[in-house]
Amino acid sequence: LMSRGLKNIRELDADDAGCTMIGAHGYCTQELVNLFVVGRAFTNVFDGSKRLGELKGDAVVLQGIHKRSPVGFLSYHEHFKDIEVGSRLKGPQSAVWIMCCESHYSLLFQSDAMGDPKDSTFATDLVYFDPLGRGTEMFRIRVRPGELPESDTTSVIERTLRTKWIGAAVEWIGCERLL
Repeated sequence: LMSRGLKNIRELDADDAGCTMIGAHGYCTQELVNLFVVGRAFTNVFDGSKRLGELKGDAVVLQGIHKRSPVGFLSYHEHFKDIEVGSRLKGPQSAVWIMCCESHYSLLFQSDAMGDPKDSTFATDLVYFDPLGRGTEMFRIRVRPGELPESDTTSVIERTLRTKWIGAAVEWIGCERLL
């Protein structure tokens, strides 16, 4: 926060100069998450910028993610089409993702070093860690895109995973399925 500078955050990054880094109920805002992930406190998670309005004086430019991030981001809110997480966050440079599921954040990383994290068309093994869930326990998950069973009762975690790995069957390996 201090290395980016409050002035730069207000004037260059955030869509609203009055934004805060801590929102309602003490939760961090998307600006703070983006500051940690990409080094800029952008308000949005879509790729690039979006211009709203026709005339220069009346147009508003919304800032999104401008380059492929070192660490990724997935959100349960995208399952409901509330937001659009762009490919620059879904396909980070390293195979590590922060997951926003309901009201808190967890961590997901690829356990097999195979393939590029941008690719979401091949089966992959992941490790899921939720510090609020069961403390230090890590869960192994296998995702197989395009193999979604017809009768599938999905969990919040699985719905969030499917925002990147479309139509994926999700297999919990050596553990019970988390809801």
